[in-house]
This record gives sequence, structure tokens and C-alpha cells, in this order.
Amino acid sequence: MIQPARKPNSVSFLREFKDAIFILENEDLRKELLNELALIIKKKQENPNAKNGFLAFKKKLISHLKDLGDLKTANIWCRNISLDEDDIINLEKILFKELLEYNCYGVAEIHLQDREINSPHIQYVGVNADIAEQVIAQIIVDLGYEADIQSAMSKKNFIPFYQVAENIISLDLETEITNKKTAQELEEYKAEKKSPKAPKFNIKDMQRLSDEYKINFLNSMKNHSNAKMKNLLNKYKIKKKDSHKLVYDNFDIKLKMYKKRKMTKFK
Repeated sequence: MIQPARKPNSVSFLREFKDAIFILENEDLRKELLNELALIIKKKQENPNAKNGFLAFKKKLISHLKDLGDLKTANIWCRNISLDEDDIINLEKILFKELLEYNCYGVAEIHLQDREINSPHIQYVGVNADIAEQVIAQIIVDLGYEADIQSAMSKKNFIPFYQVAENIISLDLETEITNKKTAQELEEYKAEKKSPKAPKFNIKDMQRLSDEYKINFLNSMKNHSNAKMKNLLNKYKIKKKDSHKLVYDNFDIKLKMYKKRKMTKFK
């Protein structure tokens, strides 16, 4: 879907600023913009309500892109996208390389969900958007995130597979990647601790084992013998409104994961 270019004050533009892919021929300019963005991220963390220069940064970026040609927005579906961190990094690398090769200069973002439920897509804002749309669609299909080019580009008589919510609901990429990683860590830990199937016992044996287990458990909690699980659980909290969903709440580790992705060399 080709649409007018997003404006600097658009919530959609650079909504995923921590994982946005800057496709620019001038590598020095790209690094300069990423460094500016890193300072903004730091300011946002220190004081979310204070002015941090984010709008000014978006205006500057749009100005640079306008110098390169006519700006438009392309949205390409990728509803079966993998949220594994390595897969996301791989997708970002491919998008950067292929778009740069076809002179599609701009910003690409992975949007997991807007007001349409179950609507992951790639948003590209930049020059040669019509070419970028086709390039991105082919990448998405090659990776198995959409069935075919027509579905990815929402062409012909294709019916989008989504529901529309009354209120705006959005999922951010960083949290979803982290949640998946968290779930994997907990599953791996549970697998390590899983014991063989217990033999059958009579009632007295079961009561005795239950009492022993209770005493041992209480002692272990007092002595902090199960430090690994405690440290794991301390990293995460249960979201109040959605108790089944784990939410990462450690900014230092979030920033470390962000730096890991940003340190990835695209060239």
C-alpha cells in the first residue's frame, strides 16, 4: 500500500525508533543520526515527560530525505513474522542491504500492531517507495512471513486478515522480542529442573514426602539456595492488566539488547 509520506509529528513515523532501519547512502550521515537518536533515548529514559528533541530529530530526518527525492510511505504485510531476536536482526540486515541496492533511501520500521489487531507490517518512509514496496514484499515472502507477493502488498482482491479495534492498540517490537526471550529462558530453566516421573506411593509415604518437601522448600527460600530462579524472576514482572503476559522491566538490559542490535554492521 502506497500512501503519502508520514509527517514529522506522525505517531506512526519512528514509533519503533530503537529498531528503525536508516537506509542512507551516506554512511557518515547515518552514524550521525544514530548517535543523535542514542542521546534522545537516554533523555527519554531519564525524564519521559521532558522535551528531548525527538520531534526536532524527526523534522531533520525528513528534511534530509526530501533532498533525495519525492517521499512516500509503503506498508507491507508480514503477519507471520518471527520475533526471535536473531531473526529480527537478520531481517533488518536484508532490508538494509536490498533497499540500499535499489536506491531506496529512507527509514524502515517493523510495526507489530496498530489499531488493526494481528497486523504486523513493514513501514517504509522514503524515496522510490513503489520500488521499496516490491523489494520488501519479495523479502517477506522469501522468509515465509507472507504466502505471496499479492498478500504482502495487499493487491487485487486480497482480504486483510485482521480485526479492527475500537481503541488504538499497539505492540512495540522491543518488548515483544524480550518477552519471547524471557519465555524461552524460563522454559529452558524448567526443562533443566524437570524430574523423572515419580513412582507410586501410599498415603503415608506421600504425606511424609509432602512434609519434607515443604520444609526443604521453606529452608531453601530462607537460605536463598535457589538463587538462579530468584534472579530470573526478579528481572521480570507480571503486567497487572494482562497477567499471562511477561513484561521486561529492566532498562539496563533492554538498552544492552538495543545496543547489540544497533552494533550490527549492515555493510
